[in-house]
Amino acid sequence: MDINIDLNDYDVTDSFYNRKAARGIIRKGDKYLMIRGNCGDIKFPGGGVEEGESLKETLIREVREETGYTVMENTISYYGKITEKRAGIHKDILIMDSSYFTCEVSKEPGSRNLDDYEKERRYECVWITLDEAISLNRSIDNTENCPWVIRDTKAMEYILGK
Repeated sequence: MDINIDLNDYDVTDSFYNRKAARGIIRKGDKYLMIRGNCGDIKFPGGGVEEGESLKETLIREVREETGYTVMENTISYYGKITEKRAGIHKDILIMDSSYFTCEVSKEPGSRNLDDYEKERRYECVWITLDEAISLNRSIDNTENCPWVIRDTKAMEYILGK
């Protein structure tokens, strides 16, 4: 998977902000471990790389923080990347490189460690089929508050071969 998304929702005179992220594709049977937010949005667990972290270290940390599950490190396999170019929060152009990894997790979750933003968005873990997740994401009229819906819906469609 190598997908580029340009929402063209920015002014070309804006400054650029580059961000790298790692996201987990975690499957059990026909269901995937996903994060549901307060907009009804569904996305893969994961997030931004912190200074000094590798993408795999970011994946392990983010999945644990958002879901409580522990990634089994020996199961991590690179799947692909989606690059987004869209308006950022502070009048800049965000270029987000999201690397996706397939992996397996522990059987039972531990405690989650959500940051304030994730708590505000009321992140919850769900096991859901990709068809159900795509349907929910497509029902969101205004993706301005959750632009990641576009990115992760494209990833879901790619996984399903759509």
